[in-house]
Amino acid sequence: MVETVALYRVPTTPADADAIADWLRDRVDAEVQVRDRLLGSVDGADALAEALAAARVTDPYDRGTGNIVVGVVRYEERAPSAPERAGGIVYDGRAVQRALNARPPGRRGLDHIHLPPVASSGLAGAS
Repeated sequence: MVETVALYRVPTTPADADAIADWLRDRVDAEVQVRDRLLGSVDGADALAEALAAARVTDPYDRGTGNIVVGVVRYEERAPSAPERAGGIVYDGRAVQRALNARPPGRRGLDHIHLPPVASSGLAGAS
């Protein structure tokens, strides 16, 4: 049974995390918490930057197009601190999902859900 739902704010989207949390509280039998940005609190942020660099899609017809050269990794390290300046990059959604699933912030387990509200120009992808 889920005991806690952690909902994260996304500064680059109009989604109102507090309003979503209020809506969830009326519908789930769990504690709903609103936290600051997900990418600012993941475990292993350095390894996450490298995983995101590798998840970049530069050629949609070639699955092996990720690039983990130093400049690309440094961009991925800086992007969470200035999300309004980041963007215009296509990521392999499954690779991003695997990278984030390997590094959940804080408490782990089936009784805790981490829910980033991905809406518009945030971190999103399709596979």
